[in-house]
Amino acid sequence: ASGRHTAHGVRATSRTMAAVAASLALWRPRGSRSRHGSSRHRHLPKASSGRTENPPKPKPAEVFLACVPLVGLEAVGAALGDAYPNQLEHVMVLVRRFDRAESGEETSTVECYDFLPVDPLAPATAAAMLSGGEVAGDLRVRALRGVPSRRCWKVGTYVPSDVRTTRAIGESESTSTRKRSRPDAHAAARAFHRRYPSRLCLRPDRKNTCVEHAEALAEHLTGNAVRYDELIRTPPNATRGG
Repeated sequence: ASGRHTAHGVRATSRTMAAVAASLALWRPRGSRSRHGSSRHRHLPKASSGRTENPPKPKPAEVFLACVPLVGLEAVGAALGDAYPNQLEHVMVLVRRFDRAESGEETSTVECYDFLPVDPLAPATAAAMLSGGEVAGDLRVRALRGVPSRRCWKVGTYVPSDVRTTRAIGESESTSTRKRSRPDAHAAARAFHRRYPSRLCLRPDRKNTCVEHAEALAEHLTGNAVRYDELIRTPPNATRGG
């Protein structure tokens, strides 16, 4: 008899434990983890990749042709203003390169590239050039605070020569496997200066003055044919600023 009562008690206890387990299962919050694994509705937070969106690329560098009075005639130019003769102008190329700061702000730097005699005020320099001779020239690079709006024309934007070649043969730049660093207009202009002939001459058959230098450098940087005589007959279109 005692054995029957014991078996009956074990069965009752088992039924009670099963009821408790079923009750707990009904009240388990959705998405909670069970002994047999996580719920299919459970979502883990995505790990951060640590990467941020790249800031927009800066604008292409701008190229300008600018004119100022010849060295030593600055006071005359200031007095005459727009009446100053074009024949006594000094012609330069300005390059305004844009950069992107870490904060995302766009900044710019302006450099001037020109070509003039080493000693422009010496009487011997004028005598040699007027007689058809040559004089030593100075290929200068100077930083400017900005681009002037007077007697200054925008002639294009900087396009690297290899990109122009790619476009000319119809090859898509996206198919090129060669990795390019960011184009640097200032570096391209300085490289041009290193190989440009450094002797000035007024003789028509070998003329090489600030005008020829500026036209050649502007075309080298932009790929556009630039003619000083034609440009000065149009209104200046440069935007003031640095």
